[in-house]
Amino acid sequence: MPRLIFRIFNPTTQGERFDRDGEFIRQWLPALRDIPGKAIHEPWRWAEKAGVVLDYPRPIVDHKQARIATLSAYEAARKGGNTGPVAQTTGHSAIRIRRPASGF
Repeated sequence: MPRLIFRIFNPTTQGERFDRDGEFIRQWLPALRDIPGKAIHEPWRWAEKAGVVLDYPRPIVDHKQARIATLSAYEAARKGGNTGPVAQTTGHSAIRIRRPASGF
């Protein structure tokens, strides 16, 4: 059985590779428009070093931690093992949204 290639894309790396100067980010995220140079790809790190408070949310997911957990779960599933219950280690809790009475 051929082994599947499993890729986990890193949004920061993708931005650095395909939008080196951050033109796309600056165009579509006005709150980040004034971040200097390549710091645009990790504005939260720049803000901490510069002592600046950004009007922009911090990352929701710790990519490094999520990557490790995903690869571990993938490997267990590939071997036919049970990864156990899914634990939410980062991010926000799910919010239940009531459906309207109209049946949507």
